Formats: sequence, structure tokens, C-alpha cells
Amino acid sequence: MGTIIQDFGPIYGEPVNGTVQGRPNGSVYVPSSNIITLTIANTSICRVAGGGTQIGIYNPDWKLVAVAQDLSSYMQRQVFSDSDCTVLIASTTMPAGIFNYSSQWYAVIIDTENPPEVGDTVYVRAQLFSGTAEPVATSEVVSMEVVS
Repeated sequence: MGTIIQDFGPIYGEPVNGTVQGRPNGSVYVPSSNIITLTIANTSICRVAGGGTQIGIYNPDWKLVAVAQDLSSYMQRQVFSDSDCTVLIASTTMPAGIFNYSSQWYAVIIDTENPPEVGDTVYVRAQLFSGTAEPVATSEVVSMEVVS
């Protein structure tokens, strides 16, 4: 009597050809890693405007693209006063589900007593967070000079 070898179909949650079996509404693509990229077409345009508690930082041409393993992931654009990205001066959180975003950006500065001034350099990056608020991917840091 011979042995019959038969392959079983994909197991629940097992990736097959870029899709995962057992997801609601059929198979849903789940990438192999979390990725976020930040592109700023003109890094010389960085303006600080406003007064009092509503000082903001502005750039007209930002583009964020993220690939997330978790559909509840969200993005955050962050502005720092130092190249090590330890002193956060402004940020904006993008809600879950927005993974390809391009627009003008205005973010309220957190430290209104020491806002960046013309000639200062600020450092910008984007982070991708899981639905449980853990950072899972970080873009490269882009330096920008405040021009007006």
C-alpha cells in the first residue's frame, strides 16, 4: 500500500502570495514590514507665523507615504529644534487609515516661549505608530531653515 501526500490549504493567518487567509472580506494584503517616508520638495520654505499661544510652523509641500502592517496605525509629523530629535517643538498626528498624504502643513508650536526664529534650523521627521501607540517606523530626518 502506498502513502498519499496531500498539501493542506493555507492556515488561518498564513501569508500566501502577499495576502493573508482568514481576514474579514477575504484576503487582505499585509506588508512584510512597516515603512514611512517623508519628502519635502523645497526645504528652504519653512515659515513661523502667529503670536501668543498660536505660533505655528508651515511648509507648503510635504508628502508622507506609509506602509503599515496594522490598519489602526497612524502617522505623526514631528519638528525638533535639534538634529538628535530630542527637543520636540511641534507635531501633527494623522488619523488611522491615511497612508499616502500630501498637502500644506501648519503645526502649532509647543514651546511658545522659545519658538524658532529666522535663520534657525529645524529638523523634521515622520513616525508611524501602531494602534497601541508604539513607534514602528521612522522616516529620515530632514533639516529645514526658517526663512520668514
